[in-house]
Amino acid sequence: MSDGPFDAAEPAVPETVEVQRVAVRIVDDDGLVLAAGWLRHGDSVVETLARVVRTLGLPEPGSDPVRDLAASLDLRAAGSMPHELPGPAIRLHVLSLDHAAPPGAVLGPGIDETRDAAQVEQVLRSWADGGRLDPWGAQAGLAVMKVQRAGAYAVVRGERGLLLTRLARTGRWTLPGGGIDPGEQPADALIREVFEETGFRLGDVRLTAISTAGWTGRAPDGVVEDFQAVQLLYTGTAPAGLDPRVVERDGSTSEAAWVRVGDLAGLPLTYVARSGVQVAGLPPLP
Repeated sequence: MSDGPFDAAEPAVPETVEVQRVAVRIVDDDGLVLAAGWLRHGDSVVETLARVVRTLGLPEPGSDPVRDLAASLDLRAAGSMPHELPGPAIRLHVLSLDHAAPPGAVLGPGIDETRDAAQVEQVLRSWADGGRLDPWGAQAGLAVMKVQRAGAYAVVRGERGLLLTRLARTGRWTLPGGGIDPGEQPADALIREVFEETGFRLGDVRLTAISTAGWTGRAPDGVVEDFQAVQLLYTGTAPAGLDPRVVERDGSTSEAAWVRVGDLAGLPLTYVARSGVQVAGLPPLP
């Protein structure tokens, strides 16, 4: 028998917070992680690699020690790994950008936070450089929120030019693609986004490059953000002889088109589109 109106109330279940972080790792041929570290807010991938390389037992390189070595590392893979953390309802999704280990690399005192849940939780709780408001709202009073967002984009070049899409909100042209959802594999995000924006199902998809860009401004929801985009660039092929069409209704894309190479310089392009021009091997834009 209940003694009062609140006796039967069930305890509140905290809402699960999905958090995405980007890790840069150096792995050997067997997939063993030799060294790893978070992509800090505002850093490029090469800057993070240079920091991670310092933890490896490598012979001293020549003139420009670490940075040249980091820039030369081959991109090996990218994948998303979910981690259930104890305590508050948090699910951490680590997007791992893996690079092949250079010759002579041995296991160093790497900071592979992706393997130890307790260590990840500690890093997450002390997330001073971390790219988002922490899930407990400790930084809720900040006027500018740091946001780090990873996305996958397609560089598709055909006989009719470069495949581009137009953003509905700004009118600028960009590469087809978009944000990687928490827990989603980057290649899956690419296939999903490209189909929604162009109607194409890509073939021969290959991760080719990673670029980063940052800016501060007001997001569509009105929040002022210090925003860093981490852009995974894939090359791919589209079905021959077909015109692209926007499949998603009321989304972020208003138009999709093949753009002739000679017309690119006259269009308002996003940063990722300019990166795509470089990946496609086209002449640099002014």
